[in-house]
Amino acid sequence: ANKARVCGLHFFNPVPLMKLVEVIVGPSTSAEVSARATALSKAIGKTPVTVKDGPGFLVNLQGRAYALEGLAIVQEGVTDPGTVDRIMRDAAGFRMGPFELMDLTGIDVNYAATTFIYEGYQHDPRLKTTTLHALMANAGRFGRKTGKGFFDHSEGAEVSASPAASANPPSFSPKIGEASADLDALGKDVGWNEGKDFTLIAPIGEDCSTACARLGLDPKTTVAVDCTARGNMHLTVMAAPGGGALAAQVADWLRAKGFKVEVIKDSPGFVLQRALGMIANLGCELAQIGVGKPEDIDLAMKLAQNYPKGPMEIAEFLGLQKLHAIMLKLQEITGSDRYRPALWLRRRAQLGLSVYEAD
Repeated sequence: ANKARVCGLHFFNPVPLMKLVEVIVGPSTSAEVSARATALSKAIGKTPVTVKDGPGFLVNLQGRAYALEGLAIVQEGVTDPGTVDRIMRDAAGFRMGPFELMDLTGIDVNYAATTFIYEGYQHDPRLKTTTLHALMANAGRFGRKTGKGFFDHSEGAEVSASPAASANPPSFSPKIGEASADLDALGKDVGWNEGKDFTLIAPIGEDCSTACARLGLDPKTTVAVDCTARGNMHLTVMAAPGGGALAAQVADWLRAKGFKVEVIKDSPGFVLQRALGMIANLGCELAQIGVGKPEDIDLAMKLAQNYPKGPMEIAEFLGLQKLHAIMLKLQEITGSDRYRPALWLRRRAQLGLSVYEAD
């Protein structure tokens, strides 16, 4: 066979509605054949992106980060699937949270695809799933198709909602534990007068425990807030072990100021910094290893999986230096290379370049 003439076209379901086509280029595929496949895709009304051949191609490889970080967060006991989903919908603008999405597509399918991609990429820790994922698949809790997955899909089952402010929320005058532009902006939104009721911090990539140890703060009177989605009127708060009651009171206070607020247990990078960081960092890795161009990575994920921003756009939204700092802190605190920054990200963060800057 003439391998130069072999090229793949990967369509997405439902094919009549989904615009994206991945044009899969193998090691021997000629430029002429790739160009003809691209032209054919356009001729039938599709939007093609050129993708280097590999497990999961582009979309199914990039899509691992969203589900896998949600699974890791829940397995660690940081919070429950419903809260993760609410944060990703309300704070980040995703149409579905990772657990809703897994229940919709089928945990049996998702687990099998994840295992295949992990093995195909030689056990890269960034693509490793969790025991929780395996347990759900082995238990036959596949999601909507079986009536139960991470959620109960039986008729009349309740859907969790973001908590509202109580009838009599407390009022606080916080002490700022570390200077932060995020807290300066939040202070203007809330209109607080600085005091000594509790200590408020806004760590980047750290958990509250680590920040308290670094700053010499009392963990019993310190609450951490994630301002990543402040522009969407969404906050997440957490405290070190033993501080959950105070965190709940602070959340109630902030809800009364018009914010949606979720409370989680202590976690480096909260939920949103971790999830967005992993999506953006994996996108940078795909660019580094040549799976696709940065612009094509964004386009593919927005067309195929309805991402509100592409992975590279998320990197720019967070800021490359901040994203790099988040990943380094996650790697340092957890000791896991799962969070190691992609070289594409590292170099551009160090040099002050755009994530779209080509090599």
